[in-house]
Amino acid sequence: MGRRVTILGSLAMMAVSSCGAPPPLPSPPVHIPVTQQSAAPLAAPSHSGTSQAIAIDTLAKGDQSLMHQPGYQIIRSAGELQSLARQAGLKDFDTEVDWGEQMVVAVFAGDRPGTIDIASMQAKGDILTAKVTFQPGTGAPSGSGAGSRAYHLVVVPKSTAELNVRGLPEPQAAVPTPTASAAASPAPVPVAGSSGAPVTAPPGTSQDVVQLIAQGPTSGVKQPVNVVIQNAEEWNAVWGVHAKGIPQAQSQPAIDLTKRSIIGIFLGEQTQGVSGIAIDSIEPGNGKVIIKGHVVGGGQAAAQPFLIMSVPKTSATVEVQIQGGPQAQTLGNPGGNAQAGAGQPGAQPAQPAAPTGFGQPGSMAGKPGFGQPVGGSSLGGMPGGPNLGSQPAPPFPGRGGILGGGGGGLPGP
Repeated sequence: MGRRVTILGSLAMMAVSSCGAPPPLPSPPVHIPVTQQSAAPLAAPSHSGTSQAIAIDTLAKGDQSLMHQPGYQIIRSAGELQSLARQAGLKDFDTEVDWGEQMVVAVFAGDRPGTIDIASMQAKGDILTAKVTFQPGTGAPSGSGAGSRAYHLVVVPKSTAELNVRGLPEPQAAVPTPTASAAASPAPVPVAGSSGAPVTAPPGTSQDVVQLIAQGPTSGVKQPVNVVIQNAEEWNAVWGVHAKGIPQAQSQPAIDLTKRSIIGIFLGEQTQGVSGIAIDSIEPGNGKVIIKGHVVGGGQAAAQPFLIMSVPKTSATVEVQIQGGPQAQTLGNPGGNAQAGAGQPGAQPAQPAAPTGFGQPGSMAGKPGFGQPVGGSSLGGMPGGPNLGSQPAPPFPGRGGILGGGGGGLPGP
C-alpha cells in the first residue's frame, strides 16, 4: 500500500499542466489505398485447452522491404498499418481489414535472401502460435537483388492473446572487433513485440521477452519520470494518472504482475518537436537493468511522449537512459532509490527508429538479476527521493530503435 500511495502521490503532482486541456492527438497519417475484395469470415480463436486452427488471409506478400532484421509485428489499427507500410516500404495490400473484428500479423526475413510465409496459426487457451516457414534463396542481401528482405502479412481474427511465432530466421551474424571490456559485459537484450506480443526466443533458450504495452505522444503525466510497477494497485494508480483527460485513450491492459514487472517512461511536457521514444537496448546484469533509448522528433508543438512495457519479474534496480530526453527520477526501485536517468536535451537520434513494436528473436536466458520471480519491494519517501540530482550516466550513440519510435498515437483497444 505504501508503494501505491507514494507513486500515486508523486504522479498526481506531475499531472498538473500549465496548458489546461491536453493537446490533441496528431493528425492521422496519409491513407494507403486498399484493394477491396470479399473474404470468408475468419474463425475466432479458441480459449479452451485444445488447439484450434485459425483462418488466415494474406494481406501482402513479397521479397522486397526495408526491414534489415528478421522479426514480426502485430497491427491492430489502420494507423499502425499505415505507419508500418511507410517504414517497411510496402505499397499494395490484397484485401481490406475489418479492424473491429480483425488484426494483422506481419513477419519479415530481414537481410536473408529467400521467401517467408506464415504457414499456419493455432489457438490454444490464451496463446496464438504462428508457424513460419523460411526458404533460403540465392538473391543478394541488403535489398540489392530479388529475394532479399522478404515479408508476409496476414489477416486473422482480433485477439488479445499472446502471440508465439516459430520459425523466424536468425539475424545475419555481425563480425565485431572483440575487446576485453566487451567480452566481460553482458550482451544487450533485443527488445520485442507490439501491444504486448512477445517474440519467440531461439531454439534451446528460455522464453524471456520484453513486451510493449502502450506508447504515444500524449499522456496525463506532465513531468519527466520513470516508474517501475510491481503490483496491481500501482498499475491502476499509474494508468489512471496517465490516461486521465486523454482523448481516445485505450483501455488499461491486463498484465500478470505476479510474473512480470512494468516499466513506464514518461518524458513530460515537451515543446521541441519531440513526439516519441525508441528503445535501443536492455542490458541486464550486476543487479541492474539498464534501458537505453532515444527521443524521436517531428511531433506536435507540445506533447507528453510516453512508453510503457513489461519485462519478466525482476527486483533489479532499473536505470533509464534516453538520449535527447530530460533527466528524470525513477520511482519504484528497491529501497526507494530514485535513479537519475541520463538525458541530453536537444540531441537527436543518428538513425530513424524502427516501426512501433518491431521485434527480433532474442533471449534473456542466463542474465543475472533478470527474469527471476521475486516479491514486490517498497518505495522510499517520495517525491523528491534520493539521488535525483545525481550525476547522469554518460551518453551513448543514438541508434535505430527496436521498440517504439513513433508518435503516431495510442494503439487501439
